[in-house]
Amino acid sequence: MGRTRTAALAATLALAAALAGCGGDAPEERVFLELGDAYAGLPEGAELPRYEIGGPPLVGWIEEGERFALVTWGSSSCLSVMTRAEQVAPDRIEIAYGPRGDGPCTADLGPRTQEFAFPDDMNERPVTVRVTDVATNTTVDLALE
Repeated sequence: MGRTRTAALAATLALAAALAGCGGDAPEERVFLELGDAYAGLPEGAELPRYEIGGPPLVGWIEEGERFALVTWGSSSCLSVMTRAEQVAPDRIEIAYGPRGDGPCTADLGPRTQEFAFPDDMNERPVTVRVTDVATNTTVDLALE
């Protein structure tokens, strides 16, 4: 009976050691993005891809390497609220947004812009910006070149 316990303990330790080695590098600390201005309309002077009103969100540089904009579509009187904005990898940003929810909104459909400061340590291009609309639970990956 002592041999069975010893063998079980040895097998458990071997499995734990093997699993510990499979984890790879520990994830780096996430960096939360600094929010800039939020407003109805398109960002002036920003490099945006072609778009359709009411289509998927857009990202584009306002000042390359310094500031970028996220454009979503909805009521011009109810700007989106950013619920998450962070750098999660050297080449990836994740942003989530939802409705403001504090009163009635106009029934128009227009662009709404949120500006962000670009993290200082992100030097890889393109950067994938994963954008999630929490109200509809839809996610889209966009490229910031």
